[in-house]
Amino acid sequence: FDMNEMSEYDGPFVVKGKTNSRKFDWDNLMFAQTKRRACEIACELRKDSLMQYQDIIFRKYVPLKVLEEGIHGLPFSNEWRFFCYRNEILSYGFYWTISEKVGEIQNEAFDLVREVINRVKDKVNFFVIDVAEKAEGGWTVIEMNDGNMSGLSGNDPDVLYSKLSYTLSGEAHGKL
Repeated sequence: FDMNEMSEYDGPFVVKGKTNSRKFDWDNLMFAQTKRRACEIACELRKDSLMQYQDIIFRKYVPLKVLEEGIHGLPFSNEWRFFCYRNEILSYGFYWTISEKVGEIQNEAFDLVREVINRVKDKVNFFVIDVAEKAEGGWTVIEMNDGNMSGLSGNDPDVLYSKLSYTLSGEAHGKL
């Protein structure tokens, strides 16, 4: 939500730019326990050359299953990135490639991704869905992005691009 909608929730928050974040400075520029701290982070991000022209968004913090902790308290969770084209999963990979531990993906994560695909497949062609396991159990969508603007985050480029190429060539020849 944006700053005008914050009154309905007391915190904690995740604060980021619309397309970028300062996740590697988690404790200082992304995680806020209170509304006041979330607003202070938003002001700091407005001074950041990467984010000064982006909308600043506030998300309700959802505790995730943490596998290990990085610098500045950054939680490496059991998070996975899925590249999708229309109604198909092209590839997926463990998001936190810098983590020493690798999470385990479960069928529930695939079910959630398929549910999201069914909602958006007629509105967008090439997109990314990031999902993570919640600390209390179950899975949640972390975010969705344009597939052209997203890093691989553990996805095998050979799998992703060969499957995308095959899919697009089939469409070009009327096979799909």
